[in-house]
Amino acid sequence: VGNAVNNVDDVVSKYQNQTTQPLDVAKEDANKLKTAVEQLNKLAESGDKIDPQVAKDIKDSKTKAKELLQALEKAIPQEDAIRREQAEINDRLNNLEKELAKVDEFKPEDALPLVDQLATDTTTLKAVTDSNNEKAVAPSSLISHDDLVVGLPEKVFQLQHAIDDKKQALNKAAAVNEIAPKLQLVSQQLQSVPQEVPASLDEQKQLLEDVENQKHNLENLLANLPENDPAADELRQKSQWDLSRLKDLLKQLGSAVGDKLAALAAFNAARKNAEDALLDITREDGTDHNKSPDELIDDLTKKEETVAKLRETVAGVKPDELDEKERAEYNDLLARLATAADVLKVRSQFSILPPKKFRFLVDYCS
Repeated sequence: VGNAVNNVDDVVSKYQNQTTQPLDVAKEDANKLKTAVEQLNKLAESGDKIDPQVAKDIKDSKTKAKELLQALEKAIPQEDAIRREQAEINDRLNNLEKELAKVDEFKPEDALPLVDQLATDTTTLKAVTDSNNEKAVAPSSLISHDDLVVGLPEKVFQLQHAIDDKKQALNKAAAVNEIAPKLQLVSQQLQSVPQEVPASLDEQKQLLEDVENQKHNLENLLANLPENDPAADELRQKSQWDLSRLKDLLKQLGSAVGDKLAALAAFNAARKNAEDALLDITREDGTDHNKSPDELIDDLTKKEETVAKLRETVAGVKPDELDEKERAEYNDLLARLATAADVLKVRSQFSILPPKKFRFLVDYCS
């Protein structure tokens, strides 16, 4: 009896005053308590006459052993699950990091869907990790958490940042790949532009409008090149010569045709560019519901920037050089651009509205 009681006391004393033990020690203690309870049961059930004090010691020791054993048997599976889950999180985290490292940046159009899937998988892992971390940092009255990893959410957060950086780089590369051939086409088209100003006024007017359109097209392409990107900066630098040539030619044509015709051509080109851009901005492509909130906000920001550039371009036209009809169209166009800017601002302020609620802009701007 004394040995069994002492065994129980030795185990119970280790957990007094909220002292915790490592998980493997707790499992050993649970087994010791089971053995001690079995021994005490046999002693209590034996046919030998037992001293009343000894019988009381057996009963008290069994009660303490069973209480602690019950608590350990409840805690041990929960603690096992926390550690098993952490091992799974580490494996998934390592696999996601390896998949991200294998992404081919030289084919951004093919790589972007892969990165989107990695982002989705990491978001799912983040939820699991946060839940596990809550259990890891919550103290146990019996089992020590010193062996648990408490920095897993930070590792997942760093992976999310790495994925965002990769996606941003891929988007820049995709934009460069899309715009580069268009800039090349503009450069090729400039080869066919006459070096001399035509003698005919009609030919001058036609050439002036063509050059204005080419200039606006080139400026829009350059504006859509990503910032802080070496490949985009190289394209931008190469295209500056074409842009300078167009500006010089416009200056010559402006002098030849006259300020009024130059202003009219500038307005017509700006109006066409604005009409096309407004139609593109307000078009519903049916993919908004598949985009994340961050992607929708990014789309709105780009549209706001486009409208701001259009307003600046249109405002640069000299209305005093236009006829009354063109001046009315000029003022109407500025008003429509202002309305578009206001609506986009409201959409940004109210986060993301359903795409169909933005449809009235199409009717207004058409």
